[in-house]
Amino acid sequence: MILIVRHGSGRGRIPQYCEHVLEWVRSERRDLGARLRVHETGSGPADLDGVSAVFFWLADPLEILYPDCYAEAMGIQEEAGRRSIRVLNPPWALAEYGKSHQHGRWAAAGIQTPEVRRVESMSDLQQAAEQLGLPLLIRGDYSFGQDRTRVVRNRREIEGIGLHQLPADPVVSPLLDLRETRTSSGRARLWSRFFHKMRVIVIGDRCVPDSLYFARHPVVSREVSEYARVQRWRRRLRPYGWTGRQLRRAVQSRSELQSMLRLEWEFLQEPVKHADVFLRAAAAVDLDFLAFDYSCSTSRGVVIWEANPYPFIPPLSDTLLGHTRKSARKVEGMNAAFADGLSALLT
Repeated sequence: MILIVRHGSGRGRIPQYCEHVLEWVRSERRDLGARLRVHETGSGPADLDGVSAVFFWLADPLEILYPDCYAEAMGIQEEAGRRSIRVLNPPWALAEYGKSHQHGRWAAAGIQTPEVRRVESMSDLQQAAEQLGLPLLIRGDYSFGQDRTRVVRNRREIEGIGLHQLPADPVVSPLLDLRETRTSSGRARLWSRFFHKMRVIVIGDRCVPDSLYFARHPVVSREVSEYARVQRWRRRLRPYGWTGRQLRRAVQSRSELQSMLRLEWEFLQEPVKHADVFLRAAAAVDLDFLAFDYSCSTSRGVVIWEANPYPFIPPLSDTLLGHTRKSARKVEGMNAAFADGLSALLT
């Protein structure tokens, strides 16, 4: 039996976190589904009878944002230790998890990642600009997504910023530009024209490819990707009577987008390159389940931007350009990989 510990009602960032994934496991892998037990924090004592592994599926930074859940999870971990039960994503590893924590651990392990510095004052920001160079990326150490993320490109922009305009617990990093011309072919020109970001999810000793986004903005995310831009364009055309088939043909007629779709599909179908790097990076932060956002270049290799130990695995209804990206197969593959990772805990 595997005990999955997640946030209870009114706790955490995502209500019933990834319940759709568990429903898929119960439906498609019934033997495995019958051996899963979910405990939600705040619901009373956890039942560890017959449990061989405890998987803490909890949000970071756990102790800072959700101290009650942290205390309960630590109690479950201690009891699991007394019973010699295996623990994944231990709550102490999620306790104060942030970007500066990631950088320190990865730098010590020799993993390539941009430097991250805490900013306590405007003089700290000015000093970082002198030492790290411009442009700089400013984020919150514990922020999620691109919340209040900003890029400063020159000293005039820095002088125009007030400390109150920065995100909570601000950190700065050099903004690396990994665009490069790889060959003269149409598909390869994407690497020089657009910024890109790849995502891989680590589940135990497995690395599963998740997405490849291209964007015009240097801080690549799902929300600023070319897929999101095309989806917004499609929604504007629907009121004018365009059918789904017409929209798909219009999308497919754009050669750049077609190249992006092919590159992402190849990325999803092939074994993860540099899997050893991601497994070492996961071990460095003492976690067994997390997503890595990274980019690659022929000159620098793998550069890990950040890791998310609480990644959302979207259902089909929440994917961008669902049919065009073959998202049904992608979601099915991710659910199956997650189930395989859980099955490995029972062997």
